[in-house]
Amino acid sequence: MKLRSIEIITISLFLLASSILAQPGIRRERPPRIRDEKQVEKMVDDLAETIRLSASQKVEVRKLFVEHFNTVREKMGKGERPSESQRQKMEKLKEEFEEKVKDLLNEKQKAGFEKFMQEHKVRPRNNRPPRR
Repeated sequence: MKLRSIEIITISLFLLASSILAQPGIRRERPPRIRDEKQVEKMVDDLAETIRLSASQKVEVRKLFVEHFNTVREKMGKGERPSESQRQKMEKLKEEFEEKVKDLLNEKQKAGFEKFMQEHKVRPRNNRPPRR
């Protein structure tokens, strides 16, 4: 009888531990990743190919991308969770950046740029799709 009770308790603890470990972890909200220079280079190269930027447009767009990400990096702080006011400022910076880029493009390129930016949107780290 005593042995049976120990078996039941052991199995119960095992099942409880299994269910606890199976729960998704609580993730702390973090700011989105800020692209480094290599990522910016690749992004601009991809954009140039996608919307057929001229050589001079590519140079100007690259400058705007580098400037934008450097500004964002300076304003974000060290991996801290951004406040609502910081998020609003970052959104305003993004809008200003995108307008500057669009000023360099023709109508067809502008449409391609908007689509490209949607496809390459930086998501917060905790908003990533699950790994498979």
